[in-house]
Amino acid sequence: MNESTLSVALYASELDDFEVFESAVFDRICAIGRAEASRMLRELDDELARSASSGLRVKDRRVKRVLTRFGEVEVLRRRYVDPSGAHRYLLDERLRLEPRRRVSASLERSLVRLSTAVSFREAADIVSCLTAAHVSHATAHDAIGRAGTRLAGQAETAAASLHDLGVTPDGTREADPICCEADGTVIALQHAKTRRAEVKLAVFYDQKADGAQAVHAAFCPSKRFWREASAVAGGVYDLTSPRTTIVSGDGARWVRGGLDVLPHARFILDPFHVGRALVAATGSPQTSRRVFSELYAHGLPQALVSLGRMAEDHPERAEALERASRYLRANADGLWRADPGLGAIEGHIDKVLAARFKKKGQRWSPRGADAMARVLAASRMARPLPLGAWEPPARPDVPRPLTPKEAARTQKGAHPARTARIVSHNTGVGFTRVLRDISGARKADY
Repeated sequence: MNESTLSVALYASELDDFEVFESAVFDRICAIGRAEASRMLRELDDELARSASSGLRVKDRRVKRVLTRFGEVEVLRRRYVDPSGAHRYLLDERLRLEPRRRVSASLERSLVRLSTAVSFREAADIVSCLTAAHVSHATAHDAIGRAGTRLAGQAETAAASLHDLGVTPDGTREADPICCEADGTVIALQHAKTRRAEVKLAVFYDQKADGAQAVHAAFCPSKRFWREASAVAGGVYDLTSPRTTIVSGDGARWVRGGLDVLPHARFILDPFHVGRALVAATGSPQTSRRVFSELYAHGLPQALVSLGRMAEDHPERAEALERASRYLRANADGLWRADPGLGAIEGHIDKVLAARFKKKGQRWSPRGADAMARVLAASRMARPLPLGAWEPPARPDVPRPLTPKEAARTQKGAHPARTARIVSHNTGVGFTRVLRDISGARKADY
């Protein structure tokens, strides 16, 4: 420390500007830190070599360069050969240094956190300014992609455990009802077949005052989204406790997919979207409020009569009024009110997704959009991000439940009835499946 103190004194005697002095001291301290880190790691590698098992043979020494918050550190460590001929680095295993990874976990975590708020280039500039590490925007982009891919793996494993293996999730919070609101935001795409698509978001809560307890966001088909969203909710809530799960949305087809996976689910059309549709149709906030009151006080038929009368009195708005009437008829099963009141999704769409995805000029690849959405949702829940050394989650060793046909076959003396189906001679595809494809029932809803 005497040398470092002397160096700082020399800097102080030559510099007149405090900002330049601060930068000089910072650079000097980081240089000392890099040298000390390299020395300590060499000593640790020597200690590991003395305690290594007799089956390991030292082949050579290799240098690994790790970019840390105080700059690039050179790690000189021994490479071993085990009895099977595989190469091992005991120092890497001890410190959980990932192979072929140059950025430290703490620096990567800073890049990810900043990238959820600002662009990748700005995040890289901020990190380069505040630390002694000089990183590029590609490094920040790669960090988000790695975190998103790992979160997707965790969500997929949890969904398979819940829906395919029947494993009970770890959630313990009891609530009745559980409210689930779902919506999406349309983003601009690049390197994709379509120019625009929707990122999906679902929030789960039981008391609005407590805020959302579970948040899930992804850029994927609706079936996969709801399987993962229900598993995320199961990580917080005891899914056996509610007698009702309220699924709320704007009437989009994919929102109703939650009815198939959530327990005792009922759909409710978000009153916010009902009011917005009536304002757009009538052109008058006062008139729309009157029709809104009629709708929930006297039912859909009375509201449709009022809209029909308006169409007769105002032919110029007949098309808009008919469009609103079709919207209400298509979602007639969701025109009821719930307690507690809804209305949490719009704020989450704005704060979780739109604030990052909808900045001017931004375009997203499907993989990048999915990764960013998952990281934003995990950050919203304050879930730890899977950064640094990480292993994919293993599925529980639980046998898959038998299907009804398999269960019938295992019963002693059971002879399941033979079934027949019409198959196309050209394609070999079942006739029923062809009819479903024509009707659109099997199409992925993005």
